[in-house]
Amino acid sequence: MSAPPAGPSAEIEIDITGGPHAGSYRAVAPGGCDSKPAQNKFTVTYADDAAPTGFVALHLVLRDAAMALQDESDDFVAEISLGGAGAGISYTIDPLNGAGGGRVFLETSPFDAALDLSANAPDGAQLELSVLCDFS
Repeated sequence: MSAPPAGPSAEIEIDITGGPHAGSYRAVAPGGCDSKPAQNKFTVTYADDAAPTGFVALHLVLRDAAMALQDESDDFVAEISLGGAGAGISYTIDPLNGAGGGRVFLETSPFDAALDLSANAPDGAQLELSVLCDFS
């Protein structure tokens, strides 16, 4: 028996407009959220190669969490994989390095966090991502 993943769980919802994988996806990632205020970072990680919906992975790193808490930030990188392992599409959105564009907003409390991201993928797909993290 393995130990449960460490860290707060994440409820992830993503809506994609345009492209071959347009649609709505949802996943829960035990241990998926990691807040590091001293490093000014917030991350969300999810992976399930056998996900029945086809939403198989998310790795989001908010590199300027303080800015996202005050206003919005484009200092993030998001890697999203859809369509099953090896058979779908992967989006990499990194506005500061010329890979798509977008904004992320973060709200936190001692009990939870909410992250909202709106982005345009390099192939023109529009993505709306919401993450709710439970710190309890």
